[in-house]
Amino acid sequence: MTDQTKHMRGDEILLMAEIKAASAMREAFESLDAYRERFPNSGVTRDDFIDRIERRATNQDDAA
Repeated sequence: MTDQTKHMRGDEILLMAEIKAASAMREAFESLDAYRERFPNSGVTRDDFIDRIERRATNQDDAA
């Protein structure tokens, strides 16, 4: 646990995590939209993109 969350309740910690994740996802989706605009025939959907992110996160967890 970080010092930022040291004195927070569990629901507050979860809310902070959700806010950070939502901000990161908005930024990632903006990048995805730019990619799809540049490569319109790529066929990468948002669902595919989320699956790729989940696999990458899992692989990073395994490597740690």
